[in-house]
Amino acid sequence: MEIVRITKRHFLTFVDGLIGERRFKVIGPVDALGGRYSFEPLDATASLRLDYDETSLSPRKFLLPPRDPLLTYTTGDPESYMPVFDNRLRCIIGIHPGDLTAIALYDKAYAADGVDDQYRVRRRNTLLIGLYPTRAWKYRFTSSMIDPVDCYRTADLMMVDLGDDSLALEIVTEAGRTLLAGSEAHSADQATIETMNARKNAIPDEVALPIDRLNLPAALAGQERHATFKTRGDKCFSCGSCVQVCPTCICFDVRDKVDLTLNTGIRYRTWDGCTLQNFATVAGGHNFRKTPADRLQHRLFRKTVYMKERYGITGCVGCGRCTRACTADIASIVEMVGDIVGTGGGHA
Repeated sequence: MEIVRITKRHFLTFVDGLIGERRFKVIGPVDALGGRYSFEPLDATASLRLDYDETSLSPRKFLLPPRDPLLTYTTGDPESYMPVFDNRLRCIIGIHPGDLTAIALYDKAYAADGVDDQYRVRRRNTLLIGLYPTRAWKYRFTSSMIDPVDCYRTADLMMVDLGDDSLALEIVTEAGRTLLAGSEAHSADQATIETMNARKNAIPDEVALPIDRLNLPAALAGQERHATFKTRGDKCFSCGSCVQVCPTCICFDVRDKVDLTLNTGIRYRTWDGCTLQNFATVAGGHNFRKTPADRLQHRLFRKTVYMKERYGITGCVGCGRCTRACTADIASIVEMVGDIVGTGGGHA
């Protein structure tokens, strides 16, 4: 893997050039609300914040939009449907390793049972530039949940802040190499490489899973009715905040909207989530997960066991967004696992 070095000033100039070209929609973290960060389209690098702690939502919203058109049709004509594809080119800058690992899970999930063409087109047209965290965040436990190489499954470039006025960039793909062509980046010397490797872990997680993630399936086996689910479920509002902010939630509902003339319509998918009250309701009104306790149990097992079994990638990347978003203060996966294995969960 080739490693280059670039000053922060030259990197911002390079990104401003990408924005000015208008070939890509350039997206990056910005301070959206007084210390609450969000991935948003950039008009200039003046708003780009590579020193953010964590964004409220992951870049999921650009690859799997909350309202994603699938096809259009003429009512009464079953042969009239036309698929809808988003062919815009995107470059998303500053993605933390946990969120990159979540994208690796999308790549697996949306090809597992036949390729999802809408996702495939959008993903093919998106370049991803990763960034190792430059600030601590009190909820993050990513190092407990992901393999360090997972983020390289999807990144085109990986950035490391060298602690001075410069960045190291690992060139992961040919697309990343092409993107950097014409920038002021130059080959890194051995001292830079050593600094880069040390700086990748310069910001330790403030929270840790109480057991090794590889032992989660065995630790949770037979614990589907553990008391923690009832205790926490009794406080749960079933608001769905935990799953709406989760970077690995891939469930959706499909809806149709017909225009006022009743002549044409559009079919689209919207985000859905397993902690919402009616998520598991089927024909006849039967709900397979009637209680909040049932839904919390399913969420924990899906994130820590089921998705790993199916896709080879954990369904929790340790971002901690669910913990912050939970209005009842019960959604922490670290704490739930701690309750079950007898440690209570806790800080690193």
